[in-house]
Amino acid sequence: MVNINFFIVTYDKLYTRVIEELDQQELNSVVCYNVQKKVKKNITSKITRFISEWELPWNDYSYQTNQYYEYGSMVHLFKNPKLLENLTHVGLLHYDIKFKQNSINEIRAELERTPNTIFYQMMRPYQQLSFLENEVEELCKFMSDRLEMNIDKTRIWGGTWISEALSVTPINVFNKFANFLCTYQNDIEDILKSNRWNIMNHCPHRICGLVERMWGFYLLSCNMPLKQMNIIHEWDSYSHQHMTMNGTGTATI
Repeated sequence: MVNINFFIVTYDKLYTRVIEELDQQELNSVVCYNVQKKVKKNITSKITRFISEWELPWNDYSYQTNQYYEYGSMVHLFKNPKLLENLTHVGLLHYDIKFKQNSINEIRAELERTPNTIFYQMMRPYQQLSFLENEVEELCKFMSDRLEMNIDKTRIWGGTWISEALSVTPINVFNKFANFLCTYQNDIEDILKSNRWNIMNHCPHRICGLVERMWGFYLLSCNMPLKQMNIIHEWDSYSHQHMTMNGTGTATI
């Protein structure tokens, strides 16, 4: 039986319109995941399940200060295993999404039929990677060695990649990547700090953008059925203040 939670990561807001088309059973699987204690929150009263990252038994604020954003929540969920207890699948979403009617019921029904399905929201062409071909190749090698699986460059370069964190994955898929982020945090951050492979020469990458691409490469490489979720990403409808609070002055992901 499928048991899934949808963790919606927010640093300041979560509006009713995000969940207004869900029925009560669907709404019961939605969890508001708050980050950044100092930022005032405006959260709809329709959501009754909350996590505040700074209150967790294991928490590390460096994932926020280093701009992991929602990807830092993956590590915190993994390092606080009671949050994932008895789950078969994990949904990771942003505050700026909108569930469509029956969207969670549809995901559950598909997972009952095919439990190893990975749901994504956005697939992008490789031209939008902001990486050069040799950088993709080196990043795939870096990941393959540490994840102990084949991250195949040829599936990405010249093709498409899963963009953004928005996803639903089997629990083992989620935990493997979260463990990778946790175990190799210093190595991952050093890619940008040391300008490995000259990766910063043509684009001022941030860690959230690097990890976004790693997550997308990883999901493709799991060789599981892929299906687009019926959830809208309303990026353009929001003011993303955190994009201008990182000191770079750039909106590049």
